[in-house]
Amino acid sequence: GSLVQDDGCLWIEADVCRWLVLWPSGSSAVEDRGQVVVRNDGHQAVVGTQVSAGGGEYRQEHYGFVVGLIQEQIPAPCRASGLYWLGYNVQTGTD
Repeated sequence: GSLVQDDGCLWIEADVCRWLVLWPSGSSAVEDRGQVVVRNDGHQAVVGTQVSAGGGEYRQEHYGFVVGLIQEQIPAPCRASGLYWLGYNVQTGTD
């Protein structure tokens, strides 16, 4: 799907679904030449591009489990879709 930024949240959008990406520990977002780039697990994902990602989906009914994994509450705007993607190796294209 596409990596998009909206209301301070980073989402993967595909078809009519939108998943909030739960990034691995140590991931960081930086601005590089006017683009937001997320670095994770030795990979890079550029906001506004098609990305690929390993991981798995969690739904709103698993919110307690998700919070336990990341050890913090997710801001309300980022819970809007009720879909979460526990992502790893999130990267632009196939780099």
